[in-house]
Amino acid sequence: MKAVTFIAVLAAAVSFSAVFCTFFCAGDAEQAPPGKVYLVGIGPGDPDLATVRATRVIQSADKVYCFGYLSDVVASLAKPDSLEEVSGLLAKRFYGLNRCRLPERQRTKGEEAQKQFATFAAEVRELVARGKTVAIVDGGDPLIFGAWAWVTEEFDDLPLEVVPGVSSFNAANAALMRDVMWGGRRCVLLSGGDVLGVAPMKGRMATPTVFFTHRAPLGELIPRLLERYPADTPVAIISQAGCREAQAIVRATLATVLDRLNGAGPGHAYLVYVGDILVLQHKE
Repeated sequence: MKAVTFIAVLAAAVSFSAVFCTFFCAGDAEQAPPGKVYLVGIGPGDPDLATVRATRVIQSADKVYCFGYLSDVVASLAKPDSLEEVSGLLAKRFYGLNRCRLPERQRTKGEEAQKQFATFAAEVRELVARGKTVAIVDGGDPLIFGAWAWVTEEFDDLPLEVVPGVSSFNAANAALMRDVMWGGRRCVLLSGGDVLGVAPMKGRMATPTVFFTHRAPLGELIPRLLERYPADTPVAIISQAGCREAQAIVRATLATVLDRLNGAGPGHAYLVYVGDILVLQHKE
């Protein structure tokens, strides 16, 4: 009788141990930290213009993607066998395109691009789910004419960080050896093309305006913009950009931004972004 009781207790203990292990091991597996996606800019031209942060991310990444024209530079930084050169069809101009809106001669290319987007996105998600770090590398700054800008939309549900790069704007200032902010209350307007003097379509500010500025008098600037553009035009003010601990963003509209600031300026160093570009998406 005692032997039977002992065996029953032992069996119960083993069963409990198995359940305990299964429960907690599964919990640990579920709680395994996910990976992360980095969109990395490595500067214009010479590879030594890549920032220290960009270099460290590429060196530590489990998987690194780039277009062919950057492969030699990126290969000098990435782990052996981590680099993959990808097709130019993954550039943002093809992302989310409606096949029916493409000219006939481009539809085959557009269809192939959509297949490659789907395959690439699935591969990145699988890597992140396995806890891997993925670096997607672009030249210059990845969000100024960046071919990979679409990933900020595609992977907005994943751990995602953009590592800013030195842009050709900075490099051009250095080549000219001119301080483009010299001379008091001035700002630089960055334009994406020959759009100066062109009236905005239907009153919307479709062309973004960036006030790359030094303490712009917002109490004067915002009312002047309200004279020309709808009150619901999006506005974003970024202060201490690039400083991880101090960086702050205020998102509002022309009608609400001054109230959001509550009479207080955003600080010493900030940029003001105005226009529908703040809410537009790459996908049509």
